[in-house]
Amino acid sequence: MRAPGLLRAMTRTSLPAPVSALNIPATASVFGEITGLDKSAVSHLRARGVLGSGETLHQWLRALIRHRGELAAGRSGGLAAERERVARAQAEKIERENAVRAGLLVPAEQLTAALADVAAQAVPLIEALPGRIRLRAPQTPVAALKVIEHELIGVRNAWAAIQPRELPPIAAAAPPGTRA
Repeated sequence: MRAPGLLRAMTRTSLPAPVSALNIPATASVFGEITGLDKSAVSHLRARGVLGSGETLHQWLRALIRHRGELAAGRSGGLAAERERVARAQAEKIERENAVRAGLLVPAEQLTAALADVAAQAVPLIEALPGRIRLRAPQTPVAALKVIEHELIGVRNAWAAIQPRELPPIAAAAPPGTRA
């Protein structure tokens, strides 16, 4: 059977004597002496918000234990942020690979080659237009055909002079399966 004094000491209103001795304002020097940390380590913990201002030694000890537990579990800010960054990079890589497999993304060189091929096929069609118009509409005046031919040459030359714009980064493109 427990002694009545011990039961009373364990209630929330009063703490056991060793713990109540820690209910004094915390200072870096006393906390360092208790924990074995030097003053600079304590200052670093305070700067990172692990140890709060105006707290007791008891609160600082609990905060340090909680912080060390998070470090051990891999939930500290630096390690957690790095793990999150790696996970995000891996997810983006998988999304890109899936988009390539689905044919939604192609290498820029392949796209450039395909566009050049299409343009090369279109040029003879454009150049043949004045002759086709002459065959289908023989009553078209020669002057009108010369204007059409001149305009088509201008369009073809403008098309040849077009410089491709810089492609947006993949991350800015619409997600696979959607239309931009």
